[in-house]
Amino acid sequence: MTRLPGRSVYSASDVWSDLPMMLRVARPVAYAAVVACAFSGTTRAAAQQREPSDSAVPVRPIVLRVTGAPRTMGETPYTVSVLSADEIVRAGPGLSLSAALALVPGVTSLNRYNAARDESISIRGFGARAAFGIRGVRVLLDGIPQTLPDGQGQLTNIDLRSVSRIEVLRGAASALYGNAAGGVISVWTDPGAVTGVLPEARVFAGSHRLLTVDAGLTTPVGAGRLTARGSRTRSDGFRLQSRSEVWRGSVHGSFPVGERTRITAAVHLADLPVAEDPGALTSEELAADRTQAAPRNLAVGARKDVFQGQGGVTVERFLSGGGRVQLTGFGLRRDLVNTLSFATIDLERWAYGARGLATFPIPRALGAEVTVGADVQWQRDDRRHVSPDGTTITRDQLERVREVGPFVQLSARPHRRLALSAGARYDAVRFRVSDRLLADGDDSGERLMTALSGTVGATLRLTQALLAYASVGTAFQAPTTTELANQLDGSDGFNRDLEPQRATQYELGVRGRSAIGDFSVAVFQADVRDALIPFEVPTVPDRRFFRNAGKSRHRGIEIGVSVVPVPGVRMNAAYTYFDLRFVDFTTEGGVFDDNRVPGVPTRFLTSGLRVHRGRVRLDVETRVTASLYVDDANTTRNDGWWVTDVRLGADVRLGGSVLSPYAGIENLFDREYVEAVAVNARFERYFEPAPGRMIYLGMSVGR
Repeated sequence: MTRLPGRSVYSASDVWSDLPMMLRVARPVAYAAVVACAFSGTTRAAAQQREPSDSAVPVRPIVLRVTGAPRTMGETPYTVSVLSADEIVRAGPGLSLSAALALVPGVTSLNRYNAARDESISIRGFGARAAFGIRGVRVLLDGIPQTLPDGQGQLTNIDLRSVSRIEVLRGAASALYGNAAGGVISVWTDPGAVTGVLPEARVFAGSHRLLTVDAGLTTPVGAGRLTARGSRTRSDGFRLQSRSEVWRGSVHGSFPVGERTRITAAVHLADLPVAEDPGALTSEELAADRTQAAPRNLAVGARKDVFQGQGGVTVERFLSGGGRVQLTGFGLRRDLVNTLSFATIDLERWAYGARGLATFPIPRALGAEVTVGADVQWQRDDRRHVSPDGTTITRDQLERVREVGPFVQLSARPHRRLALSAGARYDAVRFRVSDRLLADGDDSGERLMTALSGTVGATLRLTQALLAYASVGTAFQAPTTTELANQLDGSDGFNRDLEPQRATQYELGVRGRSAIGDFSVAVFQADVRDALIPFEVPTVPDRRFFRNAGKSRHRGIEIGVSVVPVPGVRMNAAYTYFDLRFVDFTTEGGVFDDNRVPGVPTRFLTSGLRVHRGRVRLDVETRVTASLYVDDANTTRNDGWWVTDVRLGADVRLGGSVLSPYAGIENLFDREYVEAVAVNARFERYFEPAPGRMIYLGMSVGR
């Protein structure tokens, strides 16, 4: 078995050598937690003696929007996590969605530290195969899909510093959102109600010549509000061939029209003129110099140049009978020039669509309602590949995708403690390709992929503070146009043998709340058929092809805990155990039955401590990850690692403004580790190293 060399290996001997230091770090935190819990218990007991039993303040229920029709936690038989703006801020300078999601159990969020390939984010193993962008997980920004009709998702337009809320639905959700919904990440930038003009500005700088400047303004407009933001971030990166620069701008407005209608509009723009790609390394290259770039990437100057603009409008009307009608329209333009070792890809993309739904109470059925709606999306890709020397056009084709997905959802409360829900959706995804390079024949054609998805679930309130739920649901993932276009024989058109991936998931869970915090526990199993697996071949290095695995099984346990033992102190923990295995998978390379699915660690734990005293805030977060395999044969693995991040900030009032300086250290103990990997890479080029200790300083000012 091949292992990652150098200090990046985190084996049993490393555990023993690091144990004294880890205990020294953990001991004061543990003592503080014990004292805080004891203190909070005595103060609560004293408070109960002083106050009458009816003096409890009711907790406002959390209303979820990621569930299609709005639902409270008590009505939702799915595993859902919600991150507020305050919890997102703890993730450091706000450059990484993976850092913000670290405290969500069941989500494998790995930072590639490579602006050309996005972060690696998967939910319960769905999406772990993505070489770039987001696959298998549906991503929404202000209700607008960041996932295209073919299932490919991008994070280009998401600026975490403008995000007010993130909702994460873990598990099969195709009955709600259709293609590529092995999980859903819904990001919102709505600032909420404002009473005056709220300007803000921020600047921070850090290691590797990182510099970010951004500014925003929120102002009332009549009875509504309007927010505009702009930012620029640049970095040299810690590796050779890893410079990046990104400009972002957005405008978000929400305006009431009469008493029952609201119009919300958003425009997001992003320009990445430079996003260099250092590529993945072999274990030998990593041991020699972890800051180097892959030789082929360096030779061709691998990089990405992207401009993307997206806009959407939502009209929502609340009906007098208690229902509502909502219609969203959106459009996207993406221009991409991607220089890779085997070709330069020039892509011009248009995507647009609409989502409409209506929710009505069912007469004479207490607490019951029905939601009906449909999604319609179109995608048009004008794709051209040019040889590395720039002399030969190797591919020239027009690719079009149309997805139509009508759906229906039912919910009911037959008893005050019991809530039931069910949903069904039919998806038809049509792929068409027009081959314009006819010297080797006409490879034009089309493929139609369909799926009927369903979900059924129930929640049962055991006590006022404890809720149990169970659900069964399905997920459907069609291959993307890129996955269909890459064919072993080098022909144009689409692969006619590649089939969509399908899954059926079963889950049980409990959620609980107490006076000092909350917790959640979920167990699941997903039976996957025709899993889409990436692989490479020696004749075309760095180009990824896809095939279907027969069957695989995803099992896991997810635990999340958040405790406030005393005012101003919050302790969080998120633990996940995964057992993801192939059940029936045979290729020309061997039989891989019972092997672990590569790219996903078996266990990972994130713990966080936030102390907020007066105007000062301290965040300490530690992530511990077990080993993961990088290939189907399970012959090579990237061993586990742990890192600790620290952030210190303060708020200083100056007249009507607030000045907030902050500083942080990522990877406090300067660990050498590999966070993300390239699954099934040829020539054992698997490893994408993470940087050592990084320091940043920042300042924000606002009203």
